[in-house]
Amino acid sequence: MRGRPHHPEDQVLTVRDITPISMAQKSIRVGNNGLVLWAGPELVSTHIAREIDKHKKNDNYTTLDKFLEESPLLDQEIASTSLIVVQANDSGTSSVEYHNCKTGKFGTFDVVGSGSGLFNFFDDFAVTYETPRNNASTPPEIESLLLRVGYYFTQEGFRRETIDYGYGAWFEICRAHQGRIEKIPYCIKYWKASNNFLYTNLCYTSWYDGHELFVARSFMNSDKGTPSPHITHVKSKLSDRRQAYTVAEALEKFDPPEIQIHVVGDNRVSNAIFIIYGAWDLFNISARDMKMSFHHGKDLDRYVLNALEDQPQGIISRPFSDPPRSS
Repeated sequence: MRGRPHHPEDQVLTVRDITPISMAQKSIRVGNNGLVLWAGPELVSTHIAREIDKHKKNDNYTTLDKFLEESPLLDQEIASTSLIVVQANDSGTSSVEYHNCKTGKFGTFDVVGSGSGLFNFFDDFAVTYETPRNNASTPPEIESLLLRVGYYFTQEGFRRETIDYGYGAWFEICRAHQGRIEKIPYCIKYWKASNNFLYTNLCYTSWYDGHELFVARSFMNSDKGTPSPHITHVKSKLSDRRQAYTVAEALEKFDPPEIQIHVVGDNRVSNAIFIIYGAWDLFNISARDMKMSFHHGKDLDRYVLNALEDQPQGIISRPFSDPPRSS
């Protein structure tokens, strides 16, 4: 998902000490079991997504090539747009079609993509670490991607890079599950470690109401909760909703994160990152009564500090511009 020039349809529901920016979802669920990912002109891409959605719901969609061949759009409009169409199948697999994209390999996985994110996400940063196996049932490539999400969002939020090195205002994580495309709510939680003490820092968490995306940012540091957290509503281009959300309505739709990405810093260049899948008794988030609250287990500090010491440290560098690191 990328930050965009301000657009009146996107809303920051609460604003305090931040500059609101407009954002656009770069993945759009279409039909009952499809997903369109796009890069290029937003108006052209979202028009195509709307039409694919109509075709799928009417059982008129065959292939992406045929759809584009019959499209009334100008050739230069189609040529300026990159598209990926993912179809979830009842068998548990998914099929992928693409237009104007590049392909590559990431471990044993095939990579299809376009836009600045393809270069930035896979090539621009060299990540030095051995992928820790937090969950034996999760393929190492998936864990590596989630670790990259943590690293790159940290760079986006704290290094204040130019748009040439931007990675997007938020990453959306999707999966094909039981014949449907699902977007997964997740959080990125920052911690600071110093002299064997742990200090809480920012937390970002996302959830959905149908096609609508919400991303909340909070500084809260206790179970008392933060009233009126900073919540950005990223409106879907396929949404039929015309009325703006209130903070209470947004929080009413809150779903706890299915994936937790914890980033631990200790004033050194490197960070430790660990991933939690599903509910975790040491850390969870809830929302009620206009507040979001963190809940900390008594052994959380020890767990996080041990992760900082035990997990391989990740070092991020730009192979195209950074000088070689001394050994």
